[in-house]
Amino acid sequence: MPATPISHAPSSILAVVVVYNCEFSQSHSVSSLFQILSENPELAKHFSVVLYDNSPQPQSPVSPPDFPTHYVHDPSNGGLATAYNFALARAESEEREWLLLLDQDTTLTREFISELVETAETLRTRPEVASFWSPHPGQGLISPMERGRRVESLACRHRFCPVYHGRR
Repeated sequence: MPATPISHAPSSILAVVVVYNCEFSQSHSVSSLFQILSENPELAKHFSVVLYDNSPQPQSPVSPPDFPTHYVHDPSNGGLATAYNFALARAESEEREWLLLLDQDTTLTREFISELVETAETLRTRPEVASFWSPHPGQGLISPMERGRRVESLACRHRFCPVYHGRR
C-alpha cells in the first residue's frame, strides 16, 4: 500500500535563516519573518522555519506558536552552503514544495511574503515550469527554465545557464 503523503497547506514553504554571531532578536530576517507570520495566520499556515545558527555558542530561540520552527546549532560554521543543504534535505523529508533561503540581514516585507505564497500557488498548476540542477560537483546549479523556451540572460549562451553562489 502506498505511503500517505504529508499534508501541508497549498504552496508549503520551508524558510531557512542562517545566522552567525547574531542573536535572533537582532537578525533582520528572523525579526521580519516572525513578525509577518505572527501577524498573518493565513500566510503562516504555508510555512515552517529552520533557524540555522553557525555561531560558536548556541542560543535559545523563541518559537512563535502558530508555525513550526526548528533550531540547528552548528559550531563548526560550515557556512551558507552547509546550512542550505541541510534545509534542502529537511524540505525534501517534509515534502515541502518550496525552499526560501535567507541569511541574517535580509528584511522581508508582508508584500514579498504574500507575493511568494501567491506565486507558489499559481505555479502549482503550471506543469511547464521547472528548475534544473547539475548533479556534477563544481558545475553549479542550473537556472529555472520554462519548457520549450529559454529564460533569457545576458550571461547565458547555452541552453542551461549555471547559477553560482558567488564563489568559484
